[in-house]
Amino acid sequence: MEHSRLSEIDEYWANRLGCNIYDLQRIGTTVHVREDRKNANYILLFRTECASIVKVYPQHLSTVISALEGISQTAYVTAEQLQFLLKRMSTKIETPEYAYYLSPERFKRVKKADVRQLTASDSVNLKSLQNSCTNKETELGEVEIHHPAIFGCFVDDKLVASASLIFYGEKMADVGVLTHPDFRGCGFGKTVVTALCEWGLQQNRILQYWTMQSNVNSIKLALSLGFLKYGTEEVLRLL
Repeated sequence: MEHSRLSEIDEYWANRLGCNIYDLQRIGTTVHVREDRKNANYILLFRTECASIVKVYPQHLSTVISALEGISQTAYVTAEQLQFLLKRMSTKIETPEYAYYLSPERFKRVKKADVRQLTASDSVNLKSLQNSCTNKETELGEVEIHHPAIFGCFVDDKLVASASLIFYGEKMADVGVLTHPDFRGCGFGKTVVTALCEWGLQQNRILQYWTMQSNVNSIKLALSLGFLKYGTEEVLRLL
């Protein structure tokens, strides 16, 4: 991925995954132990363009290492491949998620409607928008009135799309977006995310956008505005 702040993005992920930056840049697979939850029943994989990072809890470490012994050190392991290698274990692959980052140089702004920054007085408007969506859509959208920045797109005084930022540390900001079902495909989501990203870039934030592999429209939105795919997160659930 080409990005003017790629080194900072690599540093963020190295800290998040508990690996070193070289592990994210070199071709191959590395295994790292997680200590935060002793009884977790899943294995996490994070894949960049060339590297695969496997995060495993102590109780499954020896099993995973043994399964990977027969492959090349430069092999790029996916969740499907690891599932096959762990064929003695009952597992299920959950829907992969993609991590995108906005490249300021590639930012393609879309402005098709009136957008403004929301305040606490817009809580009722946001609640109405959330109620028009399913609980799952609202959960994945992660748009809340109390976030550091939140913008809304209006049609005839009706809030039809909203986007907000969640800050991570001093550099990162995660984009969340939610669009009313009756107004999807009209460019309102792109418009409100454009306004939000302009604000975020003015704050010198690195803008991150998460979406599930199955959410085709969300992926199209990210790509249309100039977001670049950095990595794929996969979870192998142990049954």
